[in-house]
Amino acid sequence: MAYQHYRETTLGQALMEILDEYLRDGVITDHLKNKTLATFDRVISAALHDTGKHKAQFIGEKLVAYRYCDNVWSLMLKNVTFSDQTRTFDSITMVDRMKIVALDGRETTLAARRPPGT
Repeated sequence: MAYQHYRETTLGQALMEILDEYLRDGVITDHLKNKTLATFDRVISAALHDTGKHKAQFIGEKLVAYRYCDNVWSLMLKNVTFSDQTRTFDSITMVDRMKIVALDGRETTLAARRPPGT
C-alpha cells in the first residue's frame, strides 16, 4: 500500500484533473481512473525513495501549528527560507508559508498499517 498524500502535490493534482476530465468525457472508466491513481501512488513513492536524496536546510520564522496523529507529523511554518547545498552554487528560496507532512516510510510500518486481507 502506497501513501496517497502525493496526490496533493502539483503533479498529483494535475493528474487527477485530467483523469476527472477524461472520466466526464467518457474516455476512461472509474475503474481505470482508480487504477491509474493507485499506480501513481506506488510509483511516485518508489521514485522519491530511490532518487530523493537531496539535502536542504530551511529556517522558519515561526512554527504556526503542529500535529502528530497515527505516526504522521504535520507542521505549518511561516516565512521560511530554503538553502540548497547540493548544487554547485548556493540556491536560496523564500516562501510565506509551508506545510511539512512527515511519515515513517519503513516497510514494517507500512505493513502494520495495511488493512487485513490486502
